[in-house]
Amino acid sequence: MMIVNGDTVSGDISNDPGQILKIYGTNEDVEGAVKFVSPPDISAPFNAAINNLIENTLTQSGANPASLGDGQANNASAIEKLQNASVLPLKLLKSEYKSFILQTASIWADFWLHLYGNRRIKTQDESGVWYFPYNAQRYSDTDIFACAKNSGKISFTPQQTVSVLAELYDKGVISKGEYISRLPDSLIPDKTGLILRVKEKENDT
Repeated sequence: MMIVNGDTVSGDISNDPGQILKIYGTNEDVEGAVKFVSPPDISAPFNAAINNLIENTLTQSGANPASLGDGQANNASAIEKLQNASVLPLKLLKSEYKSFILQTASIWADFWLHLYGNRRIKTQDESGVWYFPYNAQRYSDTDIFACAKNSGKISFTPQQTVSVLAELYDKGVISKGEYISRLPDSLIPDKTGLILRVKEKENDT
């Protein structure tokens, strides 16, 4: 907030950058003609209340450090535990989405059976691209069942992949060639050539 001494500032103040103000009086009058009042500092108890509100909101909603990306994992077991923990709050969402997919599939199936009519449908297989005649009336009494499954595949970052593979190699679960072949391609240039050299050395021994 700007405060202006009206006794020493004769002109209007627009607050534009570079504005020249005519101030009449002594040097003390010039120094005290215009000043800014700083807003009060936010008290520590208020900040603590805000932080507690955020923490309690996250806790009550089921947002854990793993789901927020704040968890740290240094080995394969810890990575798996963090990933399992991050999935728990999403189970309801996954269930609802699965139901949505099943309902969508049922709508499509009903459309194909009752509204698709007679037409030629484009398809592609080993023999190439071809068209087969489709008559929806022939399949009007067919019962179609849809099934949606959640993928159980675990996603690892390159750093996590290297950590897991190194642990498996140290325990003797995988060989040196298997270790290199499973490393992300972006980490090692000419990985294929390195794998061949490792296999040659293994065969020589």
